[in-house]
Amino acid sequence: MENCPYPGFSFHCSPDPYVKEKIPKAMADGFFRCPANWLIVYDNWPLPAIDYSKAATYLVPLLAEMGAFSVFDAIFAHDDSHMCEFRDGLIIRMLRPPQVPQ
Repeated sequence: MENCPYPGFSFHCSPDPYVKEKIPKAMADGFFRCPANWLIVYDNWPLPAIDYSKAATYLVPLLAEMGAFSVFDAIFAHDDSHMCEFRDGLIIRMLRPPQVPQ
């Protein structure tokens, strides 16, 4: 985490335990595997303004290294303003348009 653009224990810098603890649960006997298995993580850590592209680019190799994409077809991380989709490529979407001052 020393190279993390956003210090702290947010999903954006450390997918542990957010993703890593879900992998054995998704592989356990009795877990019903679907044709496509998604993991959705709500990141509600209070952080300063995040450059989502920079944070997500940092996160992709960490997810690959832990084998997350061999278990989950897609991983979504969202907060109140953005949704990041990790799979073959990276997609970042704004959930709400910015408020226009009146």
